[in-house]
Amino acid sequence: MIKQWCLIIIALASMAWSHDGAANQPDDAAFIQLEGGFMNAQLIIDNNPSIKITSDSVDTFSLQGKTVARVPVSHGKHSIKMVKANKVIVDWTVNLPAAKTFAVVVP
Repeated sequence: MIKQWCLIIIALASMAWSHDGAANQPDDAAFIQLEGGFMNAQLIIDNNPSIKITSDSVDTFSLQGKTVARVPVSHGKHSIKMVKANKVIVDWTVNLPAAKTFAVVVP
């Protein structure tokens, strides 16, 4: 019985230790930061289905007096398109390193 309790304690301790190690790993996420007239535009990332940018679909916040929104993406190469009033207003390909933010200023 004591042997079983020791194994349980060791297992729990190793899970706690590995969790702390994982928490200290660098973040692989990157972000696309939308600025300017992005509300009610369509955002298309890597030919995925478009996302209509509204106050319900993204969280916005104030940054240096501007309203912005951040969309998390994996690091690496991405195509970014913004469509507003049936016109493509942004059409870029970017290569985002991990934990970096790429600002898209929408006219």
